[in-house]
Amino acid sequence: MKQRILHDLVALTELKKEATPGLPLRFEFYLYFPTKEAAEQAAAQLRGEEFAVQVEPSSEGDDWFVLAQLVIASRCGPARRPSRAPREHRGVDGWGVRRLGG
Repeated sequence: MKQRILHDLVALTELKKEATPGLPLRFEFYLYFPTKEAAEQAAAQLRGEEFAVQVEPSSEGDDWFVLAQLVIASRCGPARRPSRAPREHRGVDGWGVRRLGG
C-alpha cells in the first residue's frame, strides 16, 4: 500500500505541473470497505476533510464502495489524499482526475 501511495503522490505532482492554471480539477479516490458501517465511518471522516462522498454497495463481492471527490483550482497547492482510513479499510483501488470547464 505504501508503494501505491508514493506512486500516486508522484503522479499528482506531475499533474500539478501540467494543469491549466485557473481551471478546476476534480480528484476522485476509490475506496473499499468490508462493511457498510466501516464505509460510513470513513465517509464521515472524509466529509470533515471537505471531500464530497458517496457510499454504496460494491459492484463486486460483499464490500462497500466509497467514492471521495475533491475539486481544487489547478493554481492551488497539491491535492490532498484522504487522510488515515479506519482499520477495516481494504485499500485504495485507484484515483482519477478530471478537468472541469474550459
